[in-house]
Amino acid sequence: GTAVVGEENTEVCRATTLYAPTGTGYSVQANKGEMIRLYIWQSLLPKGSKTSNNPKLVNNLFNNETIFKGFKGTDPTQVNNDPANMNFLFWPGTGCAHLSLHCGIQQPGQNFGVHTHPISEELFIGVEGKGQVHLNGEWIDFGEGDILYSPEKIFHGTRNPYTGPEAKRFVTCGGPVPYDINFYLMANVSPELK
Repeated sequence: GTAVVGEENTEVCRATTLYAPTGTGYSVQANKGEMIRLYIWQSLLPKGSKTSNNPKLVNNLFNNETIFKGFKGTDPTQVNNDPANMNFLFWPGTGCAHLSLHCGIQQPGQNFGVHTHPISEELFIGVEGKGQVHLNGEWIDFGEGDILYSPEKIFHGTRNPYTGPEAKRFVTCGGPVPYDINFYLMANVSPELK
């Protein structure tokens, strides 16, 4: 398919991600008879918020340009010996003023550490494979197309508990709203709006 965000036109494939800042028009069209599944993540930009003059509008879930590596989590009850990587896709460093979108890729046996956000809520979307999502002390089976909401201050994380020759990667996407400045500081990238 194709998408238009503001003045930018792009071809849409399975892992395409789009960012339409408040007030920016967008459209997505299946123009070859294909089916397109859209997840729309929306939040009002608080009054007085800084905005970017040149935000990144198109990305891909598997873009590993900015990776958060080695995060073991902040929940002392959870052990994480094999931390998964997370791609930062839309965040202050790409000109995203309020929302964030990250992609977690858990190879067999890996997990992205259980943690909380002090002032942010988060939504998880299952993109590929199967694994589990942690929510407030419980691990829940999770797969492609599943969606889970975590309120602020609630422990959450993801893992791929499957191992062995048949095990496949488990991919999720989500992002705290408003973005959590602590994630960018822990990843040693600037949390400043670009």
